[in-house]
Amino acid sequence: FENALAVIRSNKLETSLPYAIVMNNQAMLYQCLGRYEDAEKNMMQVQELGEKVGSKSKNKLRFISNLALLYQQMGQYDKAESIYMKMQGKILDRTTPEFANLLNNIAILYLIMNKQDKVEDMLKRSSELYKKSFGEKSPAYAKVISDLGNFYRYKGRNDEAKPLLENALSIREQALGDDHPLFAQSQEDLAILYWKTKDYDNAYTLYHKVMEKSLDFINLYFPPMSESEKTKYWDLLSPRFQRFYNFALEAAAVKKDVLEDMFEYRLASKGLLLSSTRRISQAILSSGNEKLVNDYAEWIDLKEQMTKLYGFSKEELTEQAINIDSLEKEINSREKRLSESSKEFSNFYFASKVKLSEVQNKLKADEALIEIIRIRDFDQVFTDGSKYVALILSKGNANPKMILMDKGFDMETKHYKTYRKSMQNRVNDEQSYNHYWAPLEAEVKGKKKIYVSLDGVYNQVNLYTLKKPAGDFLINQYDIILLGNSKDMVNKNEVSSSPNSGKKAILIGFPDYGTDKSIVPLPATKTEVDGINTVLKSSGYNVASYMQKDATEKNLKSSHETSVLHIATHGFFFPDVEK
Repeated sequence: FENALAVIRSNKLETSLPYAIVMNNQAMLYQCLGRYEDAEKNMMQVQELGEKVGSKSKNKLRFISNLALLYQQMGQYDKAESIYMKMQGKILDRTTPEFANLLNNIAILYLIMNKQDKVEDMLKRSSELYKKSFGEKSPAYAKVISDLGNFYRYKGRNDEAKPLLENALSIREQALGDDHPLFAQSQEDLAILYWKTKDYDNAYTLYHKVMEKSLDFINLYFPPMSESEKTKYWDLLSPRFQRFYNFALEAAAVKKDVLEDMFEYRLASKGLLLSSTRRISQAILSSGNEKLVNDYAEWIDLKEQMTKLYGFSKEELTEQAINIDSLEKEINSREKRLSESSKEFSNFYFASKVKLSEVQNKLKADEALIEIIRIRDFDQVFTDGSKYVALILSKGNANPKMILMDKGFDMETKHYKTYRKSMQNRVNDEQSYNHYWAPLEAEVKGKKKIYVSLDGVYNQVNLYTLKKPAGDFLINQYDIILLGNSKDMVNKNEVSSSPNSGKKAILIGFPDYGTDKSIVPLPATKTEVDGINTVLKSSGYNVASYMQKDATEKNLKSSHETSVLHIATHGFFFPDVEK
């Protein structure tokens, strides 16, 4: 799109219809990536250009409709509704695909806004118009019957929903192919319907395919993306993982394997945005190996090509004589060569799956691992509620033990406030143990060492401070090791035995917080860092210490191959910042 716009600008055609179309299409790409501000900026420019192309232009109507759809996706529903209402009055011919598109968009908006009395009629009218214009095998027709099927599912009219969702899936498979994101979306729509009708076998079969494909999308799309683009794309994709976790909780009673999937998908996606291509890029580009650098650059190019082609229909691929299979083979071949030439590349994959058995094999008889997952409540849509699930692994158990703590809202509000006040006022607190540890106790009883991967409110509760009523503190009962991700267990031996990290320590503390005077300084953290520095150096450690202006995010992120990383500073969480 940037290249196309550059060509048009070079020909002094910035006020032309082609320029508006390319700007519009680029905005739609931004929208798909979650880059809403960039999309809105483009769309506003397109609206100005649209005024110059004539009021009867079909393109102008599409431009306006696309802006409304963007506002709809951004959650600015009143703005979207206002635009749609104005458009309805301007469209005189109500038999066109443009009017079908408008009806479809308004129906979905009203469903979100809980104005549902007209939704069914609008979607039916839209589907009939698309059928007359494009036939029953078009992606546009599949889109609207998919929306209608999901509406029926939402209303509990499952017998009416099923044939529509099955037909949408079939059309998308034929027209778009089974690698297209919309095909995966149709698979999930049908999986949810099966789930809600207690058909767990069919739901599980489909959901497994959807989740595997979602990991493929991450590994395909992430390498060419910037860090901010990855964040926004993950915002769009992560709700699918949350829906799957809700399904797994319900299906676990009859489908034991679903807990293994839940554990593995959790490990593949947790901390996903902390994985960065920057380290791999720097290692390869500074290697001095010209062939390796060229192979890496070409691999990125091929990945970019593939991400574009996955959005094409089968018809478009055939028309342009594009063979996706041969491109995939070329990418796989290039990856193999890069893995052979670069250790950093061979160890890198964004959403790398680690088998449950691999983690389990690292545990000793007197050890257990707890993976805690915060799950947003989902019925037919997400609600404000939450729950916590602990998946517990130990030697000898084929599947993880699942502990459900379904009072997530209370754990995050009143129970956490009680815990925090107890810590601040240094008073005896025996209730927090019951809320945050007692449900897990039976499954780890008798263990000496417990690895724990935290989530949600557990990041704000220090497990060692929990005290059993009329009993002892956890710190005197277990050796608790915190993990960023349970898959770190698989590599822990390699990390601890690294010749470069054995006696290396990095200490960061007493930052100056830039110019923000609202953040209270912590002079005691200087004493803390200095004291630890002395202890470690006397034990033969090579210590790097960063304080005040040197205690930066950059220096933290550039730290690697170290056995001790100590950070002494404030910690803030997003809800605190919002308040």
